[in-house]
Amino acid sequence: MGLFDSIRNWFATSKPAPITEPSGSDGVAAPGGYLWRGETNPDLVGHKLWLTISDAITNSIIVAAAARYFLNLIAGTEWEVRPNEKAGADGVKAAEIVRDGLLKAEMGMPWPAIVQKAALYKFYGFSAHEWIIKRRTDGMVVFADIQHRPQYTIHWWDKPDERSPLLGLVQQTRLGSRYYLPRERLFYCVDNSLTDNPDGLGLMRHIIPKAKRLDRYEQLEGIAFETHLRGIPYGRAPISKLQAIAKAEGKGSGWVDKQLDAINTFTESHVRTADLGLVLDSSPYFDKEGHPSAVPQWAIELLTGEGGPLQETAVAINRVNLEIARVIGCEFMMMGGSSGSTGNRAMHEDKTEQFGNMIDTTLGAEARFAKRDLAHTLVGLNGLDADLCTPDLLPGSVATESGLQVCQALLAMAQAGAPLMPGDPAVDQLRARLHLADQPKLTPEIAGMLPPRPTKPGPNGKPAPGGGKDGKPAPDKAPAQQPGDTGDGSVDVDMSDVGDDDASSGLKRKRGARS
Repeated sequence: MGLFDSIRNWFATSKPAPITEPSGSDGVAAPGGYLWRGETNPDLVGHKLWLTISDAITNSIIVAAAARYFLNLIAGTEWEVRPNEKAGADGVKAAEIVRDGLLKAEMGMPWPAIVQKAALYKFYGFSAHEWIIKRRTDGMVVFADIQHRPQYTIHWWDKPDERSPLLGLVQQTRLGSRYYLPRERLFYCVDNSLTDNPDGLGLMRHIIPKAKRLDRYEQLEGIAFETHLRGIPYGRAPISKLQAIAKAEGKGSGWVDKQLDAINTFTESHVRTADLGLVLDSSPYFDKEGHPSAVPQWAIELLTGEGGPLQETAVAINRVNLEIARVIGCEFMMMGGSSGSTGNRAMHEDKTEQFGNMIDTTLGAEARFAKRDLAHTLVGLNGLDADLCTPDLLPGSVATESGLQVCQALLAMAQAGAPLMPGDPAVDQLRARLHLADQPKLTPEIAGMLPPRPTKPGPNGKPAPGGGKDGKPAPDKAPAQQPGDTGDGSVDVDMSDVGDDDASSGLKRKRGARS
């Protein structure tokens, strides 16, 4: 009998779990409220992980630029509510409740700012907000505030065993206060695609080692720059000869220092300026036989040397910056620069589109979290069946293409036989993206200024009396018949004033032809 046969027989003797309860576990270990991750770096264990991440976002330029760009696009998204059609009138009412009680509610922070703050779960791994409600004068329950609970304050996780869900969080603030946050009171977002831990695994966990290496490389670059001697001026002076003259004439050391004052001032304050210059004696040294040498007695020169480690350090810094940008998805920021950046316009557009897709994915996940934790709760508190009536929250898509590209696409569709129809929502969407007002409504006065529709021919090929086919009235009234109109598209024109032989022939010319 094999190992699995023994295990199977052992479980066969025990009562199986009902289908409403789990038979396995998520494997998450939280003894004493501490999540076990298997980390060996003390800076990445417990609440220190969140402090390390915050430091990297604050002090790493490429991370800060990506986070700012990411969050600005997140905050600028428009949100809509779609009712649940199965709920009928109650579904429409629930959508109004969520729209007024969440998206447009008067809270301490408006909904776009809350969405922006919650989107940091993509970087940290999770984000938590505690909601507070109030009742309006009309009796509707709405959100009074949705307050952020910083990641670095979360010290313990209430998960009794590996088969139970997350029940709550425990905060410990910098002042030593402790607060318990029940799970049902939280707007909780988590990136658990690569882990089952309730604190998730954000993008910054992949970046932290690279951010530390980048910080070290920049320190080495500063040290190399400060200690590099190339370009530093140094002077030559006949100090021994000056001391001998001072001794012979009894002038003392102060006279020697005065002779060296100009060259000392120049070398000590060697910052390059436009008016920096110095004139020195060009007398050379003489050997014992009295022959002059090629070395002058007074001179100012600059130290020269190889490039040293500065170029290698700059290459390493650019490489690490690019690796960090790839993880976040913002390597398009590295293109177009003058140092170590490569790429072209087509690649830039492709990378920008990928970054936009990441934002759309993040917003879609936030919408599902908000429906579960906020919209469902709000609908239930207002007396409706939350499981049936809760609407969907729909964030707007982040547009990465330009308005010109959209117009060109619409033009190509029209040329292919699919023009824009009156009232097409694409027009207002495009005008909104271009920060233009909505198109004016088609009023009867404007409609009367439009050209009439062409008339339809009757059975004999001539326009029907009513303007339509078989004598039926057409939708639009045909233009009145003008004098001289023969009814077949031509017109009799008096040509007597032309003075040629065709004047009396009753020449027929098409309407609009030149006489």
